[in-house]
Amino acid sequence: MNDARPPVTDAELDALFAAARSVHAETSRLEYAFEMRLAARLRAESSLGAWSWRLLPWFAAVTVAVSALSYSTLFADGLPTPNNFAEWVLVRFLPPV
Repeated sequence: MNDARPPVTDAELDALFAAARSVHAETSRLEYAFEMRLAARLRAESSLGAWSWRLLPWFAAVTVAVSALSYSTLFADGLPTPNNFAEWVLVRFLPPV
């Protein structure tokens, strides 16, 4: 620890904070065309979003194919009837022993 400098008192710290609050930074240069710069950056970073919209038909086709395959395997054991529904559920959804 550096013991060469004495600790800052509360009064000195309050004076430093007051001096920092009184200084107003010039931000007009940063504010110029902020919306245009923000929009350009968002356009540059959203290239993944453009690809997702282009690939949407493929995603939909894969979803339809997987759901059709899942539906066809669900009834591979035959359609349940009111008489054997409980047995069908047991055979279809319980793990094998």
